[in-house]
Amino acid sequence: MIKQLLSLFGRTAKTVRDKVDDSLDFIDDTLEAEYITGTIDKAKKASGRVVQKAGETVERGKMLAEDLLEDDRIKAIKEKGEAAVSSGKELIDKALQSTLAEKASERLKEAKDQLVEGAEEMTDRIDDYLADRINQEEE
Repeated sequence: MIKQLLSLFGRTAKTVRDKVDDSLDFIDDTLEAEYITGTIDKAKKASGRVVQKAGETVERGKMLAEDLLEDDRIKAIKEKGEAAVSSGKELIDKALQSTLAEKASERLKEAKDQLVEGAEEMTDRIDDYLADRINQEEE
């Protein structure tokens, strides 16, 4: 029984060894036939074509953009946009000036009110002082 098991293991080991040798021979044959190298070269060529086509597409896009920039309709749109921006800047400047004028007007009004209050206070003090002087002279 043990002899049969050892014989079975021996045959299995020999079969495995033969299959590994066959696989190694296949890999050697493949490398010698340069299948892998040929595939790599084909991949390089294909990627080169892709890059070339991408470059051509980019160049066509640049040319199209340049043509669009020279188109009269695009120029008209650009000029209208610039006019709108300029108009917007003017409106903002006017709004800022209006706001500044309002703030200055408010400050002037506050200053005037403070002067009026100060003048009234001075008048009241002078009146009080004069009243005190008159009262002292009457006494």
